[in-house]
Parts: sequence; C-alpha cells; structure tokens
Amino acid sequence: NSDPAADDLEDLLDSVRKAGQQCITGLENRLYAMDTWRTAADLEKVREALGLQRLNAVGVGEGSRVLGVYGDRFPDRVGRMVFDGLPDPSGDSLVTMEGVAAGAEATFAEFAKDCVARSCPLGPDPKQAFLETLANLRSTPVTTNESVLTSGSAARATLVGLANRSSWPALADAIAKARAGDGNALLTYVQPIITDSREQPAMLDVGLVTGCNDTKTRLALERLNTTAKDWRVRYPLFGGVMAQNLVLCSAWSVAAQPPLALSGRNLPPIVVISTASDPVTPQPGTERATQ
Repeated sequence: NSDPAADDLEDLLDSVRKAGQQCITGLENRLYAMDTWRTAADLEKVREALGLQRLNAVGVGEGSRVLGVYGDRFPDRVGRMVFDGLPDPSGDSLVTMEGVAAGAEATFAEFAKDCVARSCPLGPDPKQAFLETLANLRSTPVTTNESVLTSGSAARATLVGLANRSSWPALADAIAKARAGDGNALLTYVQPIITDSREQPAMLDVGLVTGCNDTKTRLALERLNTTAKDWRVRYPLFGGVMAQNLVLCSAWSVAAQPPLALSGRNLPPIVVISTASDPVTPQPGTERATQ
C-alpha cells in the first residue's frame, strides 16, 4: 500500500526491516534454504521420483529461471525444454528492475492502444486516465469490501492485469470503476499477492524470501531515493513501483549461497520464447538470457 510517488522510501525500508526480522524469527536456519539454486535440486528429486532418465519441461517466467539453473547443475539430465519468458540473468537488481519498468511502460502503451480501439471506458487517453486515478487514490484511498485501494495497490494491480492480454478489457473496466470510486474490481488483482487462502499462501511471502535470497543487491537509503526519483521521471507509470521493489531486499541479509549463473554449457538445444511488450519478463532481458 506504500505510495510509489513518495519522495522518501525510509518508511517502507523500516517496514521491510520488521518483515525480515519476523522471517528470521519464524524460519530460523531454514530462511536461506529457499532460493532458486535449491529449488532446482527439488526438481531433480521430482525427476528421480518419476523414474525419468531425462527431465522434459516447459518453464514460464520464474519457472524458466529454475529450469535454467537446473540445467547448470544437472546438464546430463536435461531432455527437451522450453523457456517461456526467461528472466534477465543479471544478478544486479538495478538492471533487472529497470528492465521490468521499461517493459511495463511499453505494455501499458499497447494496452492503451487496444483500449482506444475498443472505445473502452478510459476514454481517448487511457494513460492520463490511469495517472489521474492514481492521483485521486493518493489523496483519497477507496474503501473496498476486503481492504483499502491505494495508489500503490492500484498500480500493482494494474501490473498484474497487464500480464494477461485476454484480461485487458476487464482491467480497463476495473480502472474506470476505481476512478469512479469503486475499487473492488481492481483490488481483486492483488489479493493473491497479499492474502493467504486455503489453496495457497500469499505470493508476496514466497516471492520476498526466494527473491531476496537470489540476489546480493543491497542498496542504501540514499541510493534508493535517488533511483526512485530518476525512475519516476523516466517511467512515470511504474518506475516508482519498481523502485519500491528494490527496497524489499535492501534490509535483508545476504545469503551465503548465491544462485548459479546461467551458462547453458553442455545442454541440448532449448527453445526460448519471448513476448513483445511483456511487463513481467521483458523481451530485452529474455534476449540477454538466451545469448
């Protein structure tokens, strides 16, 4: 719910510190056992249990990263694989998060074109309508059935909706409703991220632990604030959100075992698929990973 337009990220950093302390208290020495390097080992256990000589698999997004690390660890056990949206292999979160910000802006531009072509309820300038919606929520958050829709949760909800092109019409309707004071539809996009259910835990919890264990990037508050200011200018829709993502690991201690770098050595040919204007795994990052 933190405001992506906030000039100072200190409050968010304090919240992240508290969350990290809770994770350490709750998980103790298991905390650093959750990363992509060990997930690849879990996948090898699955192969053994299935009695397969080689593992054939399709990975989507982060699943592709797991398969890539699996290939580095167990190259002789790789069969036929497809990587759909292989994340940028850089270990520097500044590089990867800026890439995602640029990808998200490009995706919203395509969403806006589609919106105008359909005469959607966001009018002739969907980008301006979205920015006005965020500004309104910044000054007056909207109470919903489940929670409160803020500018931060609205921006993240939109990112989730942009990832699935088939949901673009519903996303446009949800943004328009939020603009009119009804935030229920838009908030549903972020509920799986922040809310536990009987089916699965909050995605933020798993993503926070695994993501922070996977990277060694830790930035001081001054660098975070400077980066956020720069990105908000260059990526006015989602630069602030991606700068917030940098904060998430900045108070997290560095895991002793870094994930393996992707090398592709001794692997059979692998098909890598990328989506133009992808807000999750942008095409330039996937191209770098492929190279």
